[in-house]
Amino acid sequence: MDVTTAANLNPADEDNIALSRDRSGFGAAIEGIQKTIESAASIIGEEISGGVDDETSDDLIESQQQESSLEDVQHLLKPFKPIHALRFFGTIFLTYYLWICTMFHHGQFIYPSSFSHSYSFLKDQLLKPIFMYALPSDYTCIWMYSLFVLWSGLQSILAMSSPSYHMYYSFIMNIFLVFILNVTNLLPVVEWYEHFIALFTCSLVGGLILASLSKTSFTYQSKKRMKQIPIHSGIGSDSGGIGSGIGGSTTGAEDLMMNIGPSSTSSTQPTTTAETMTPPPITSSSTTTTRISLPSIDMGYNLWFILSLSVVAKQFELYEYISYPVACQMIATFLICNYMIQLYMNSSVMGSYDGENDLMDVLDKSVVLPFFNTIPLIHQIHQVSLLNNTTTTGTTNGTITTTMNDSIPILPIVLFLIGYYIWSISNTQYMYFKQEYYFHGSTTNDMKSTTVLLPHRTISSFPYFLLSKTLTPRVVSSRDGSYILADSGWLLCRNIDLSGELLMVWSLFLLNIHGSGGLYGIFNTSRTSSVGGGGGLSTGMMNMYHTSSSSSTFHYFIPLLYAMLNTLDIITTERNRHLYYSRQYAQDWTRYCNMVPYSLIPFVY
Repeated sequence: MDVTTAANLNPADEDNIALSRDRSGFGAAIEGIQKTIESAASIIGEEISGGVDDETSDDLIESQQQESSLEDVQHLLKPFKPIHALRFFGTIFLTYYLWICTMFHHGQFIYPSSFSHSYSFLKDQLLKPIFMYALPSDYTCIWMYSLFVLWSGLQSILAMSSPSYHMYYSFIMNIFLVFILNVTNLLPVVEWYEHFIALFTCSLVGGLILASLSKTSFTYQSKKRMKQIPIHSGIGSDSGGIGSGIGGSTTGAEDLMMNIGPSSTSSTQPTTTAETMTPPPITSSSTTTTRISLPSIDMGYNLWFILSLSVVAKQFELYEYISYPVACQMIATFLICNYMIQLYMNSSVMGSYDGENDLMDVLDKSVVLPFFNTIPLIHQIHQVSLLNNTTTTGTTNGTITTTMNDSIPILPIVLFLIGYYIWSISNTQYMYFKQEYYFHGSTTNDMKSTTVLLPHRTISSFPYFLLSKTLTPRVVSSRDGSYILADSGWLLCRNIDLSGELLMVWSLFLLNIHGSGGLYGIFNTSRTSSVGGGGGLSTGMMNMYHTSSSSSTFHYFIPLLYAMLNTLDIITTERNRHLYYSRQYAQDWTRYCNMVPYSLIPFVY
């Protein structure tokens, strides 16, 4: 294929961007569905653009088309709202249920023996343990919560721009503060572990109170808090990653996702036309009002890592020994916490697609505002079970003694790092491309200033790995004057960032079940027992109370559940992106799909 760059690409020259690839049977079947959507989008574009010669009329019709497309997408995504509500409330109930199964029923699923016993089961087996042990009645929980809210603001009391640049550094800062508090004995790190379920309840109550205040303020002032691009997947992270559906756009008087306080940011970008094809230098004028920075999104993952440190400290305090599973889960916790903090930072940098500004969205985002994400504390249940079942010999299941001879889960960690590299590189490429080429053909663009994920500033100075072998990336230019990146990783598939996330999701699944069944044989062929010693985040449930791996499937439940949910989330995000852009760019998107035929997995799908 000839090199097609921003300097020589003609929007109407479709022959220069045709790229033939061999498709697998699975990929061909998916492409058939995609072509149906693409052909419909092409017909819509032809009907709108055909017969209109006046340039002003074209711009007006195009603007109306985009507004209509947003309304159509919003209408199509309405069925996801019940799933959105189920995910929010279901995650809360699931956390309490798994905590009860772990702490009071030896890692077994519990359920009423008959329908007639449902009331007594609900009262005695579920509600009673919650009221006795999970309520934030201990004063320690209250002041720990207040302290966390306090130091989450220490990163940057006044944020002068959007987004906040302190998000990543808070991870290191909070670890340092935990160390100081532990050394001074003001807050020993082991106390975090002892009160983790009360912390969950405390943060939940605080989030609901804040949601009520925010909703009241929103109704009273009638000001939009969230970016109104209705492409929210409704069942998970806006970026397709692991976690709640949280993004970092800052629009309006109050940003429910990251900060509270008056903030306004505007930037002016020059226009570019299809004739010039060379983007002019970026000049921007911005007006920013200082706002007070409240707990940022990454607090939940800071808390998760701190609780992991607490488990390690508690085990060493009790047994003067750190077992292999606990050490293994520390590695995994650090990897995923570091990734998630950068994921949310990147989501904040690039702007996110948020759904309707209704009560459910406010509730969902408010839970993260205090300091926590529900998923970290669900994983913490497994870490607690690892600790609770450690014997004086360092055994975590009463049968097999864990020794230093157990191998490190190399394969899952390597796969995770590869996925992380793909995700980070692809998003960084897109950010710089958006800075230099993404104009949408208008004089005003709400693209925000970006924070680098990698230490490179411009496309020419950054290891772009251009398949075009030039410093100018290959692009598809649309008829509105904007560009679609079609080079480097984005030439391999249209959602290469989601490909990295998908690899990370399933590598974490392997890491979570490391030590169980046949997977352990990949790393340690000398092990003959069917009882898994465990390692990773979720193996606290693995045969913890049993002598046979077939006696319970409880240990597979959470890693498999979240791997499947996150995969569904990623696929939903990919479909929503395709639907949105096929309507926005019409024929230009069809041309881009012909050039880059694979959507999620290169050479497969």
